[in-house]
Amino acid sequence: MSELICVLWPREEGEPVRGSRIKLSRQESHHAVRVRRCAKGTEVWAITGTGVAARCAVIDPDPGATVVEVVEVVNDWREPPRRVTLYQALVRPASMDRIVEQGTTLGMYGLVPLLTERVQRRGVKLERWRRLAAESAKQCGRGWIPFISTALEWEEFTGKIPATALLVASDEANSGLFDILSEPGVIPAEGPVAVVIGPEGGLVSAELEFLRSMGALEVNLGSRRLRSETAAVAVLSLLLLVY
Repeated sequence: MSELICVLWPREEGEPVRGSRIKLSRQESHHAVRVRRCAKGTEVWAITGTGVAARCAVIDPDPGATVVEVVEVVNDWREPPRRVTLYQALVRPASMDRIVEQGTTLGMYGLVPLLTERVQRRGVKLERWRRLAAESAKQCGRGWIPFISTALEWEEFTGKIPATALLVASDEANSGLFDILSEPGVIPAEGPVAVVIGPEGGLVSAELEFLRSMGALEVNLGSRRLRSETAAVAVLSLLLLVY
C-alpha cells in the first residue's frame, strides 16, 4: 500500500491482538470509508494512543461500522527515542492549538500548560487540545497520542519534572540548542527530557532563577525574537528530528 491510513483503535476493545476482528467507531468508520476511500482488503493502521499500532485489513467497509482484522501488532510504533514533554506557558488559544498540532506531528510526548507570572490568557481547552492531538497523531502516523495535563500554577509545577534533562529557552543563555546537542552526553539521546517555554514576554527573573537552581540548561534560540509557539516548535524540532 502506497499511502498510510490511520484510524483510532476503539478503547473499549483493550489492546489489539493478532487475528482479532474489531468494529471501528462510527466516526472512524466514516473517516476510513468516506474520507480515505478504504475498500475491502485495504490496509489500515489502528493506533491505540499508547505507542501501540495494529496493522489491519478491512473486512467490511461499512461507512457506519467498519470491521477490520488485526494482521500485526507493533509496539513503540514510529516513536522517537527521546520522550520530550513540553511545559508551555499559556498563550492565546490559536497559538496553543498550533503547539498541540505541530508538537504532536514532531513527536512530542506530552504537554503541560503552565500559568506563569506573565501569562495573560488563562483559558484552558483540554478537550479540544486532546482531540487535536488525536487527530494530528492519525494525520502524521504515530502510535502515541501526547498526554495533555490540566494547567499548573507555577507553585504546583515546581518539583514535578520527571526528566533526565531540563531545558529552558532564555535570551540570557550563551549557548544555542544545536551547540548543546553537539556535545555528547549533555542531553540524553533516549529517555525523558523536559522543555520549558515562557509566555509572550518570557519568564520573569525569579522563575528563571528557580529553574537554574534545578540544574536547567538554558538555551538561546537566536538573535531574533520568536513568538512563544515558534520557540516551542523550534526546540521540539531540534530535539526530535536531530538525534
